[in-house]
Amino acid sequence: MGSFERGIIQSLARSDKWSLGGAGPVLFAPSFPAALSRPGFWDPAQYYRHAIGPLFTLDLLDLAGDPIELSVMKRRWNPAYVITEYQSPGGLKLSERKVVLPSGALVSEVRFECDRSLDVVLAAWTVQPDEGWAYVMSGCVAIPRRLSAPAGASDTVWLALTMGPGVPQPTIVPSESGMQVPNWRHCALWETRTTTDHAPAQGGGFWHAGLRLGLSVSARGPVIANVAMSLAAAPALAAAEAARCVRADAHAIDESLGAWEDHFAGVPRFDCSDEHIRSYYWYRWSALRLQTQAPGEGWLGRPVVCEGSGYFRRAISYSLPAHVREMRWMCSPDAALHELTAFFDAQEPGGRFPGIVDIEGPRPEAFYHADWGGAVLDLLAVHPDPAFSSRAHHCLSRYAAWLTHERDPDGSGLYTVENHYETGQEYSRRYLAVDPEADREHWGRRFDLKGVDATVYAYTLYIALERLAASLGFDAEAEKWRDVAARIRNAVTTALWDPDAAMFFDVDPATGRRTGVAALTCFYPFLTDIPDASHRKALWQLFDPAKFWSRSPFPSLSMEDPLFDAEGRWKGRRMNCPWNGRTWPMSNSHIVDAIARQAWQMPELLPRAAAAFTKTLHVLFHAGDAQRPNAFEHYNPLNGRPSLYRGIDDYLHSWTVDLIMKHAVGLQPAMDGNLIVAPLPLGHEFVRIQGARISGCLVDIELDAGRVARLRVDGEPVEVAGIPAMVPLGVH
Repeated sequence: MGSFERGIIQSLARSDKWSLGGAGPVLFAPSFPAALSRPGFWDPAQYYRHAIGPLFTLDLLDLAGDPIELSVMKRRWNPAYVITEYQSPGGLKLSERKVVLPSGALVSEVRFECDRSLDVVLAAWTVQPDEGWAYVMSGCVAIPRRLSAPAGASDTVWLALTMGPGVPQPTIVPSESGMQVPNWRHCALWETRTTTDHAPAQGGGFWHAGLRLGLSVSARGPVIANVAMSLAAAPALAAAEAARCVRADAHAIDESLGAWEDHFAGVPRFDCSDEHIRSYYWYRWSALRLQTQAPGEGWLGRPVVCEGSGYFRRAISYSLPAHVREMRWMCSPDAALHELTAFFDAQEPGGRFPGIVDIEGPRPEAFYHADWGGAVLDLLAVHPDPAFSSRAHHCLSRYAAWLTHERDPDGSGLYTVENHYETGQEYSRRYLAVDPEADREHWGRRFDLKGVDATVYAYTLYIALERLAASLGFDAEAEKWRDVAARIRNAVTTALWDPDAAMFFDVDPATGRRTGVAALTCFYPFLTDIPDASHRKALWQLFDPAKFWSRSPFPSLSMEDPLFDAEGRWKGRRMNCPWNGRTWPMSNSHIVDAIARQAWQMPELLPRAAAAFTKTLHVLFHAGDAQRPNAFEHYNPLNGRPSLYRGIDDYLHSWTVDLIMKHAVGLQPAMDGNLIVAPLPLGHEFVRIQGARISGCLVDIELDAGRVARLRVDGEPVEVAGIPAMVPLGVH
């Protein structure tokens, strides 16, 4: 790779992040870390979805075995590694670089420097519950950890810890008690140096295990030591990988950098005079790789992008369309195809897609209404694939049969929501309109509500099926899907549309009446071709400062609603996932797309669409600092503060890269092979993309002050007279 990709990695550097991942089985992203000032990885990591902690820490010892105090002087993060600089009172300097590799190894590369000769001991150690025999294997200490559910073929993960180069002294001590604080004097190894090949399980206690390595530091030059802990399903695999990472010729930092450079080389090169847009584009690509989970031996035999860390480290169907829309812009369609195919493989016999798929298997109780059809069409518009089109048509047909049978059995064209979890938007007054205790249950049937969002997703599903069938030559099938889509279109414009309030609303099927609850989902029909000029007046309500045009738009519920709460409280209690007023990037992605789509039919709305895009993007930064982008679940609409209390950053529940590509760059591909160039009037001095692969063509574009200054397709210049413009790819 070249210097460009390494420059991107360095441009993302900052001091207030700590998450590390290698698109493998291990993610280090503790929500509320307690030991970031300690060398090593003491805070928990995740092995697939399982939290494993503590991991290991490092201590520098004098020859009497007592710890040498270290003070943090500087700390810096980038996606490939974290570097922390320490200093001791005696002038010894320690620099640690930490990485998480694709293999599942966590590595600390430690560099020692001193202006005088000094003999010290480096200790790497851990404390783990006694859940099986512990071993010394190839210079590693290897300890088993039981998982709450099998991660594929095994319900155990082995933690192998080693250090080098050199021959470390291992120690394993069974103990009745454990510890949560990484304090060497509290560890049994402080007083014990006994070496054994194994230690039998006692049960109910803890293993205190570690290694010591003597080091001679002098003014002649730095001394480097490597420490690695590998997590794997078998002890031999874990030990071999840990040993590989600490050899004298091991270069874990270069390995991590190379993998990240490959990732950034696989997406279009982007630049923009707006520092926030440029920063967020590259940050978002780093978050997508951070949250990528390697295939395992269980259900998820393909790499997938997880929704986030913690509970969200799993494949979730509600966020899948967001991931597909972003990953379709990669030079290869493989990542997006893997995620869709993972759910196609997990489709239930009756046709339903599970809401959650772990490596252990689908969660049978979970189901989400999601925009399956829109995601598939968007992917195919960038990366046409007849074989995938055929599989998608088959799987989506089965899902459509289930959806109609279960959620619209009377053929009304409106689709039912049965609990507040399955929309991905729990704790909202939408549901109280049909059941005052709608929030009592999580999954399972609690109420019936004909939802605007569920119905729009059904419509895009049938539109996708119609287009897929037509592309495959299934004319009769295409006609059938077209008829169903027409029925839904009519239901949306008659049953959901309230002409007096100028708003689409959910419907109570028991009474046939609209609920009148002004949620942000009421605007989802504008994502489609359903509305006409008579409906577009509803969009102006989005820019009413009394309703949705807040400082950080757009709140999930109108600010005029009696249950609106900007601080995430529901019935007086702050909730994890409240949808009664918080600003959610997920729904904002829908709304920015909806406004932009309609604005090209209603030119007076174009400046508003540009303002919506800009304000929506700018909320995704700490205190507006362009060097500190973030991606939290939700934000306070009145002051823009993120949900720090959730402890989950890099949360992928929206499609910001896709918004940038469509509305800042202006690239809007269609399944018919045409490319529409239609950037919003954002007022930027310049926007540039190089190497966007669309329908097999390489597209480069440069905008100057909103005008297309240069456009090349496969290296050939293409003239663009105005905006919007249509470019037939392959005919240039």
